[in-house]
Amino acid sequence: MDNRLISVVDLAPTLLSITGADLPKNLQGEIFAGSAETAPRKYGSAARDRMDEVADQQRTVRDERYKNIMVKTHKRALSTRIIGIWRWAADLVQCRD
Repeated sequence: MDNRLISVVDLAPTLLSITGADLPKNLQGEIFAGSAETAPRKYGSAARDRMDEVADQQRTVRDERYKNIMVKTHKRALSTRIIGIWRWAADLVQCRD
């Protein structure tokens, strides 16, 4: 098992290196396999802005030990969810009585 942090931008330089092609100087990414392998990344990052039709903004920064996830929730969407939960709970209590 390999626990290195690898990003999508690392694929192009790695594949070019393995095939023996010349790497452009402005190419981003680290080489994670082959004879020209570079030092592993210290940090990795990821982002998500939508999940189907719902705005779901998340940002993540990670190292080998920690993973920090920031979730941006829109106030209206959150308040709508909370109101919906309270209505569901009230309906549940009424059904019991």
